[in-house]
Amino acid sequence: MLAAVAAHACLIRLLAHLPGPTARGAGRMLVARCRRPSRLVVAAAVALLALPLIESAGELIGALRHALALVLIGGIAWLIVQMAGAGADALALRFDVRAEDNLRARRIHT
Repeated sequence: MLAAVAAHACLIRLLAHLPGPTARGAGRMLVARCRRPSRLVVAAAVALLALPLIESAGELIGALRHALALVLIGGIAWLIVQMAGAGADALALRFDVRAEDNLRARRIHT
């Protein structure tokens, strides 16, 4: 599990420092907003996959599987909300309300 979380951290760092479209505001916002929920999703998925390897859990295995499935569902929902928020922020960056002729930008922001 630690290896998966470490690999996730390395991937996030790599994505944050890539040149090109991710270097602009939208890509960095997406990486920044999705860092924590994607870490939760990776950790929950790895724990769920590793659960059958735990032999000493006995009767708790069903409850643990259920709890991890709920955490995974919640993490995916959180990730989707953060991705939508990053998209909205990227759209808001594209339309500057401080511009002189900002009618269209105000309409988009509203």
